[in-house]
This record gives sequence, structure tokens and C-alpha cells, in this order.
Amino acid sequence: MKMDKFQALKLIFAEGDNGEQAYRVIEGSVEISIQRDRQKLILAILGAGETFGEMAMI
Repeated sequence: MKMDKFQALKLIFAEGDNGEQAYRVIEGSVEISIQRDRQKLILAILGAGETFGEMAMI
């Protein structure tokens, strides 16, 4: 398993990007959001132990 460290406010991937990997939050938090009507809609805030990006792999 590869480990990456992301800086605060770093975009990890955007809606519509081709996904080739899933991520697991080890420390800190990740905001999951989308753009709708030119506004950011926050879908979730994930913390340690949670995963994201797995749906793009399907």
C-alpha cells in the first residue's frame, strides 16, 4: 500500500476524473464536495479510518 501526505486544501481528485485508486484517511479529515449551480455542496467530511474514491474504481 502506497502512502501519500496531502497539504491542507489540496484537491485530491475532481468529480468526473477517472479513478484508479481508493484512499483511506489515516490522520486529519477530507471534505467530499461537488459543484452545483456554481456553489460548493459539501456531501461529507471524512475522518481517520474512513475511505473514499472506491466508487470511481467500479
